[in-house]
Amino acid sequence: MKYKLIIIGSGISGICAAKWAKKYGISFIVIEKNKDIGGVWYNVNYSGLKLQTMKDYYQFNDFPFSKEVSQYPTRNEIIQYLKEAIHHYKIEKSILYNTNVESIKYNYSNKMWNIQCN
Repeated sequence: MKYKLIIIGSGISGICAAKWAKKYGISFIVIEKNKDIGGVWYNVNYSGLKLQTMKDYYQFNDFPFSKEVSQYPTRNEIIQYLKEAIHHYKIEKSILYNTNVESIKYNYSNKMWNIQCN
């Protein structure tokens, strides 16, 4: 498959990149190694885990956290917010879950990146 943009990871930065790619009509795919979105929030979990900054600084300007979410969201609130965001931006079908990037090599002859996934 050929895409103009390959996004590795579906944490908040990956979702942000996908949101803008979709908005500007850039063909893209998001490769996620886990079975769900969230990036570091998916991979780390312990009692009391929450955002260390106010939610206002960790949200998309055009898609804020709901008012019911605490000022310093918990891990579960953040993951829920990210799930709502991918639905809001209609990028759910552009995420490949359970996919590991095994190699990335630049092909100088065709000026393209080759990405091998499992």
